[in-house]
Amino acid sequence: MKGYSICSSVEVDGLAATQFQQFLREMGLKVQRMGYMYGSVSPGHPPDLSEEDKKKDQKIAEEIKKEKFEDVTVKVIYEPPQQGSETSIVE
Repeated sequence: MKGYSICSSVEVDGLAATQFQQFLREMGLKVQRMGYMYGSVSPGHPPDLSEEDKKKDQKIAEEIKKEKFEDVTVKVIYEPPQQGSETSIVE
């Protein structure tokens, strides 16, 4: 298991996020919903490790040097037809 994420950042379109969250707010955040996020990825940057972290876990520090990091931009959130409850979602 990796001790870091290869996604260095995520940017979500404000309108897409608002529309996705609107139903949840109307339901008092008591219903689960799911959505497929569509957008793009672009080259990212590795996390900045402190000298202390580099010394603490040399293996992760070496892995990070070889890894390809990406930035994610979400432009649309598609919500398929679904039935949600407090504990589950059925498509």
